[in-house]
Amino acid sequence: MKHVIIKFILATGSFFTAFSLQAQVYTAGTLLSTYVDVNPDTLINCSYLNPNESYYFDLNGDFINDLELHASYVHSASFMSAYISINPLNSNSYISFGKIDSAYNPSSAGWVTARVAKPLNYGDTINSSQAIWDHNNLYLTDSYFVGGTSLSVSDWSTSTDQYIGVKYQSATDSIFGWIRVNCQTYGCTVKDYSFNALTLNVEELSSLKVVVYPNPASDKIYIRSVANNSIELELFDIVGKQVIAAVKSENELTEFNVSGLPDGAYFLKIQNDKGVVNKKVIIRH
Repeated sequence: MKHVIIKFILATGSFFTAFSLQAQVYTAGTLLSTYVDVNPDTLINCSYLNPNESYYFDLNGDFINDLELHASYVHSASFMSAYISINPLNSNSYISFGKIDSAYNPSSAGWVTARVAKPLNYGDTINSSQAIWDHNNLYLTDSYFVGGTSLSVSDWSTSTDQYIGVKYQSATDSIFGWIRVNCQTYGCTVKDYSFNALTLNVEELSSLKVVVYPNPASDKIYIRSVANNSIELELFDIVGKQVIAAVKSENELTEFNVSGLPDGAYFLKIQNDKGVVNKKVIIRH
C-alpha cells in the first residue's frame, strides 16, 4: 500500500497586511497566495494490487491534515466497489458539492447513492454564491456492483484536467483553494494545488511584528522581533519537512545558519501565544 503525505504550509507576502477574504473572488486554476506543484504528478489508483491509496492536504498550515484523496478497491463474487473520493478530516474542511447519483436495488427495495464532488473547469469561480459546501465524503469516481445493481460515477472521468473546490472555515477565517486532478475510472492523478493565505486578525498581526532579512539569503537568516517579545521559530522546506528544529527566543535578534541547505524556497514559521505566521524565504548560495 502506498501512503503519500504532502504537507502544506501557508505563506504570506507581508506580516503587516490583512486580507479581506469575503470580498475576493477565487477561480480554479488561478495561482493564489500559496501554490504547490506536485512534481512528479502522483497517481492515486484503486486496483486489486493496490486496494487503498491516499494523498493528504493540510489547508491551514498547522501540520494536521484536513483533506484526504482516497482510492479504494473491494471485490468478491457478488460485490465490487472501486472508487476515488475526497474526504474532509475535520468539521472545518469543506468540498464543493455537485450532485447525487443513484441506482435502485430491487433485491433490497432501496436506493444505492453516491454524493459527487462538483468538477470545476479552469476559470470557474470557487466561492460563488451558488456554491454548496459539504463536509461529507464526496466521490470523484465510483464503480459499484451488488446483487445485479450497478452504479457508475463518471463526472470526473475525462481526458481534461479538472479542479476540486475546497474551503477551510474556522470561527474567524476562511481559506479557499483548488486541487487540479486528471481522473479516469480507476485512478486520479494529482498535479498541483493552490490556496489563499490565512487571515490573521489585527491583534495577532501586531503581536508578531518581525523583520526577516536578507531575503534571498546565502549563509544566515536574521529574525528581528520589533516588539522584542518571546517567539518560537522553525524552518521547513517546500513540502513541509522540518530542516531547522524549533528555537525559542526572547532576544531582539535571532539568527539561523542556512549555509548547509540547498538552494530553493523555504518557509519560516514564527509563533507566540497570540498566533502564527509563515514567511517564505529564498536560499541562494
